[in-house]
Amino acid sequence: MIFQTLAEVFNKLEGRVGHRKALVYLAHELFTKRKKEIPFEDQKLCVEKFLVMIGPEIRAMKVKEREAYIELIGLWERRQVISPGDLKRLKDVWDMDEDVEID
Repeated sequence: MIFQTLAEVFNKLEGRVGHRKALVYLAHELFTKRKKEIPFEDQKLCVEKFLVMIGPEIRAMKVKEREAYIELIGLWERRQVISPGDLKRLKDVWDMDEDVEID
């Protein structure tokens, strides 16, 4: 329910770039900053109920606005904090080209 609520809030915050980024950085914190790994079930829920659900909004953003989100996916990929299947799905939903090198 929490991740679904985050997606709903993100989608309602049109034009509030900083607030939207803060919500996605919350997921980043869950994936990377906790002393223990986020439980697999919670990770799947975060991806499915939040990150995938905001995909159409991210896809519709201008290139400059999407940069921070693309960088996060690159970081998650390098740190292997999201399963390869979920990572591929996010790239598809967020409209990221698989061949693009992420810094």
